[in-house]
Amino acid sequence: MAFDPFGNVGAPENLLFFNTQTWWDVGKEKLKGLAVQFCSSKSKERTQIRSLLVKLSQYLKSQIDLGRLSLLSVYESTLSKIASIDLVAAKGACIRSRIRWAEEGESSSSFVFKLEKKNGA
Repeated sequence: MAFDPFGNVGAPENLLFFNTQTWWDVGKEKLKGLAVQFCSSKSKERTQIRSLLVKLSQYLKSQIDLGRLSLLSVYESTLSKIASIDLVAAKGACIRSRIRWAEEGESSSSFVFKLEKKNGA
């Protein structure tokens, strides 16, 4: 007998599951897909914004070099925004690294091996 976790009478066949474990696994996969899709779109958006900010900072730098010192505060603000975007990217890399470590188990990278060899550990 098929299991409908939401109690829908006459639910479509693709919503019916034979046990709660299957329902849970399918739900996790769908949620993971949604999260990956959302994060991918945010990453593309952040990349485009960063690219525009870098171009703006280059233009502002050239104008400041020509003596337009009134643009200095805008230039510093632009650099600050670029730094904050880079910080978000770095935090994301840390999170992905921890997730990968949890999924794959503990395995040292070549970087760690080189550090151990260098430090004599």
